[in-house]
Amino acid sequence: MSEPELGALNLPLVQLHCDCPFEVARRRYFDRIPERHRGYNEHEATYDDYEAYRPLEKPLGLSWPCVRIDSSTRVDLEAVIDSLVLAWSVAVQLAADL
Repeated sequence: MSEPELGALNLPLVQLHCDCPFEVARRRYFDRIPERHRGYNEHEATYDDYEAYRPLEKPLGLSWPCVRIDSSTRVDLEAVIDSLVLAWSVAVQLAADL
């Protein structure tokens, strides 16, 4: 779905965005290719091909709550869950005000 389509749902939404430096994400992607099934056609991918993912560095432009986590290091899952629960309560209130 596009950002406008998501916004038009008029449902409570929470965006979870994983922040990670682009080069770290690219390195992780290429490090995992040998472990993935060849059906994904990633074995022919180049570093330049991965540039298509650069726009995903930023969260979507939605008016709903966004929980951002730093995924360049180990993630504190309990803190993420706490943040999501709080963001969900905000999203529910925003949806009720529509």
